[in-house]
Amino acid sequence: MMTTPKLDFSNITNLKVEKDAVADYKSYELGNDDGPAVFQMAPAMEANPAYWNAFLAESTDIQHMAKKGKANSKLLVAARKIDRTLYPLHIIKGWSNFKDANGVEVPFTLENCQHLFGDSVVPNEVFDKFRETAADDTNYNIGTINASAIGKK
Repeated sequence: MMTTPKLDFSNITNLKVEKDAVADYKSYELGNDDGPAVFQMAPAMEANPAYWNAFLAESTDIQHMAKKGKANSKLLVAARKIDRTLYPLHIIKGWSNFKDANGVEVPFTLENCQHLFGDSVVPNEVFDKFRETAADDTNYNIGTINASAIGKK
């Protein structure tokens, strides 16, 4: 009888996205002469239960459309609309080097974030880049930082 060698899968454990993971997303579209605007973002995945549960609660219409085989562009539009509401609450944790049209630094507040994303100030094409970044686990399991370390030296 052949014995299976003992396997060591410890190399895979660093792939897990931790619940307090935060990644910097550099947005050149929303940047200025000083460089890209940098957004601190939590993951938009199961590792972020507040977002995950809120999205599931808000997406019953999407779930019904998918079950009925009506997966089309309306489904994608509906998912984006939900994310525009949820990102300010659960994904965007801060920003830097983000300025208005007059070059004035925009302070990070929930209200400013909701206006920027929830009121569709950011075009869909640009917002979708935020969504892609937040949904990509590789942005959070390599070189991630603990959320409590933001702003500390």
